[in-house]
Amino acid sequence: MAKAAKPKKPVPTTLSDLVLIVSDGIVKTSISPNAQWAGIQKFVSMSTNDGAVEVGFWNYATPPGEGTSRSVSTTGTGYYRSYTSDFDYKVHLSNVVFVP
Repeated sequence: MAKAAKPKKPVPTTLSDLVLIVSDGIVKTSISPNAQWAGIQKFVSMSTNDGAVEVGFWNYATPPGEGTSRSVSTTGTGYYRSYTSDFDYKVHLSNVVFVP
C-alpha cells in the first residue's frame, strides 16, 4: 500500500502595501493592522541578502490596528525596506528606498 502524500502548507499571501519614507535621517514605515511581527531592513544590494541587517524590529501581542507606524534612524548607505507578518500569516512589504 502506497503512503498518502502529506498535504502541502499553503504559501503565505504576500502584499506590497506598506509605505516607507526616509526624511532627515529617519526611516518611517506603516504597519499592517493585523501585524504580529514587523521590521525595517537595510540591504547592501537588493540582489542578495548578504550583508543585510535588521535596523528595527517589533513584536505585537495583539494586532496594533489601523494607522500604526514605526520609525528608526538610518544606519548609513543602503536599500531600506519594511515588512510585517500578520497573525493570519499574510506578509506585507514596503517600497524600497535607497539612502546614499
